[in-house]
Amino acid sequence: MPAILGAIKSAASIAFGLTVIVLVVCGWIGGDTSLSVSMPDYGHVYVDDEGQRIVSAACLPASSLPSGLRSTTMGEALRLRYSLDRNCIDQGGFQEGGSAPQALLHAIHLAPRQTYWWDKPYRTAEGIVYPPATKPETSRLR
Repeated sequence: MPAILGAIKSAASIAFGLTVIVLVVCGWIGGDTSLSVSMPDYGHVYVDDEGQRIVSAACLPASSLPSGLRSTTMGEALRLRYSLDRNCIDQGGFQEGGSAPQALLHAIHLAPRQTYWWDKPYRTAEGIVYPPATKPETSRLR
């Protein structure tokens, strides 16, 4: 009987050790794996109505807005069937990457949700626009 218990303990130790090694190797390999996250419909973009193209806010200088572009959302621009600006695509203006391990940790609620540039508030002529994920809580005065 003690021999059987010893064999079971030995097998369990080996299985545990192999599991740890596999997890470490997968984490190491997965750390270099990036995931691509596409801009959601509420993402802030600029459109060129003449050329029917979409330009990401991330592709424009923060100091000034080029003439001929108007502010809108990605959803509206896609409904108009405008196409993505090729230069902006090459600059990564419509996607951002994240790591596979980070996505896994978020999925099992061990890490906070990654924030992308399109989740941040932006200013327009009408005022500040808050994407759905970042809208501040409003308190009512009584």
